[in-house]
Amino acid sequence: NEETEDTTSFDSDGFYEQDVMQRGASISLESIKLVTFLTLQIAADSVRLAIHLPWGARVLLRHVLLGVLVRMTRRLAWPLGAMLAIPAVAGSVPAAAAEAVAPPAVEDFAYPGAAEILAQQHVTLKSGDGNIQLADCTSPESLLEVFSRALDVGPTKVCFRVTGPSGYLALELPKVYSLKGDDHTVRATLNRGGSVSSMDLRKNYYNPVGEGSSAEGATLLELSATDGPATPAATGELPAVGLVVVGQPGRSGSRSCTATLVDRYWALTTAGCFTDGTLGQGAPATRSTLAVGGQSVEISELVPRADRDVVLARLATPVMNVAPAVLSGTAPVTEESLRVPGYGRTATQWRAAGQHTTTHTVGSVSATGVESAPAAGAAAICAGAAGAPFLREKDGKAEVVAVASRSWHGGCFGTPASETRTGAQSARVDDLAGWVQQVSSGWWDTLTANPVAGSSVYNPATKTAEVFSLDADGHVVHSYSTNGGTWSSWSMITDWQFAGAPTAVYNPATGAIELFAIGRDGTLSHAYWTAANNWSTWYPIGSDKFTGSPAAVYNPATKTAEVFAVRTDGKMAHSYSTNGGTWSSWSMITDWQFAGAPTAVYNPATGAIELFAIGR
Repeated sequence: NEETEDTTSFDSDGFYEQDVMQRGASISLESIKLVTFLTLQIAADSVRLAIHLPWGARVLLRHVLLGVLVRMTRRLAWPLGAMLAIPAVAGSVPAAAAEAVAPPAVEDFAYPGAAEILAQQHVTLKSGDGNIQLADCTSPESLLEVFSRALDVGPTKVCFRVTGPSGYLALELPKVYSLKGDDHTVRATLNRGGSVSSMDLRKNYYNPVGEGSSAEGATLLELSATDGPATPAATGELPAVGLVVVGQPGRSGSRSCTATLVDRYWALTTAGCFTDGTLGQGAPATRSTLAVGGQSVEISELVPRADRDVVLARLATPVMNVAPAVLSGTAPVTEESLRVPGYGRTATQWRAAGQHTTTHTVGSVSATGVESAPAAGAAAICAGAAGAPFLREKDGKAEVVAVASRSWHGGCFGTPASETRTGAQSARVDDLAGWVQQVSSGWWDTLTANPVAGSSVYNPATKTAEVFSLDADGHVVHSYSTNGGTWSSWSMITDWQFAGAPTAVYNPATGAIELFAIGRDGTLSHAYWTAANNWSTWYPIGSDKFTGSPAAVYNPATKTAEVFAVRTDGKMAHSYSTNGGTWSSWSMITDWQFAGAPTAVYNPATGAIELFAIGR
């Protein structure tokens, strides 16, 4: 009692019960140890909190909600709230004290509703990847069944459903004496008298454990499942939007969020996806990947913004089969409706299989951030959607205005029903196009150190100028400018490696850019770009061996593309393709020998191809 400074201890039976009716009264729990479980009951006029202790003591607090604020000073042997993940109670905090900043919209893989499950079923569920979840044991499906003598209240077993090709769950259930497998290949990790070991469960059979191993039997710590049916490839509204996974889902420190490809090598997301603190530039502290375009790519470097919750993640290999998204150059405005495609939780699923989209209406707009709320009938931004793009339609194309950062999670799977707030807080990116260009281009400026020359070409069909070269590792890279716009950052055309500079020519007969380069084994290979299929892979033309760099030319009179190169014996050879047909085998142009690379040009005045080379 703050006015009289009275204190009260437990009686000899370990029992204390107090009605707190005075404004400003508080209870301080000074040294509670070995808390086994907690229950929280909410009635129309009161909140009843019960902490159950191994030796039978109870603390019961009835708090009549007439403007009375009850504070629990959490000076315990360990943080009670953190250990039990106590959800906030609607109405328990005055409006003036309500949080101004929403929680991050990052999936941390903590088991949803774990405190309530602990209170009701006495099972401690810690974390998981979302693919092994508590299930109703009366379900006709094939389930994992766990039998325990610790379940002295209610049923003697708990059941779990495995979805997807694999699954992981960390839990703590003592006195387990039997485990029944399902249709998956399942491994259980148990603590038997202080010795931790794993065992493989026989499918759809009972597997005895713990009997006779110690007085306390076996404590189940982990379930891991594999060998499930493959999940169909995730599809979504915007192919450039992908799923970031930090660490192994469900394990310590793991996270998940959403990112948008803004360059073949770079993805835009939230810095909070990788840390709760300040994120520095460099490699991720934990192995991280981006799943986009049907592939999973390692993230090798992070470049965060200092003024907002945004980071650029560089990919170890380029994503060539997905067109990068475009950043908007116009700020969001109040009442504007924006689509938000992302990954993570929904209202009914912990880890939804694919991309899902909601619609948000813009509220207040600051210099670096946006407040928003779901449109009528739309969903809140849930855990896992941090980094999701806010999209605006312009000229029939989507452009990124902001990226999701935080959300109140109201209505999301695992959020207490008492949390009714659904708003989100996001970081603006409409003013970051220059920064993205600077970061992505700057990285390539330091990387492309190969001294060989390059080649350039103009595509009149797309009004695009394009330049090709080799990076320091021998990969062919290119940059382009459409309609005289800003030059793109460099991106790699597959991971093949070459020895000589590439050469390119536009082929009007097919609308393709034909690209040629000589590999480190001396073979000349060909790749091409079309508007319908983007860049092809590389295809060797014959088995002849060449040196230096090739030359290419197009003859409009015969609708023939032709490539020239000097063989390792110094003789000039050429191959050609007419009307987009198969490339011919190599043939020599006399037996003269040359030392330098050739160059060629079509001469409209004579209808001839003029070819030049320097001899030995």
